[in-house]
Amino acid sequence: MLAPCFHPLPAEGALHSQGERLGNRVLDLLNHSDVRTKMMTRSRIVSQIRNFFEDRGFVEVETPLLGVGCGEGTARPFLTHHHAYNKALSLRIAPEIALKMAAVGGFERVFEIGRVFRNEGVDATHHPEFTSCEAYQAFASREDMI
Repeated sequence: MLAPCFHPLPAEGALHSQGERLGNRVLDLLNHSDVRTKMMTRSRIVSQIRNFFEDRGFVEVETPLLGVGCGEGTARPFLTHHHAYNKALSLRIAPEIALKMAAVGGFERVFEIGRVFRNEGVDATHHPEFTSCEAYQAFASREDMI
């Protein structure tokens, strides 16, 4: 993609504060090669996880991000309203129930690598939006899954 640049780019490493870096992700990526390296490493890891499950006969499924109630665990969900259906919905906090329903519905080995959302505290180790990986196998013990 070619496009004119109307503002000069800051020098490499010029964005120092966390607020500046998070506020302008494009400049952060352009000015910090370590961020690009981390993104490439993450991409390769996710690809290897996907290959691991597929090589063992698991089927990757995509489950809904929006649902009625959260249903799983004690984490607080993000709530929203669907105007067309006039219904309160929440962003999922885990794909567990939908994956188990797929297993009961005939997919004996399922997995999902997907985004989940938890409306809770934020610190260096907790973020409200993150990627999880869950897998379920019908007729398998805990030892089979390990």
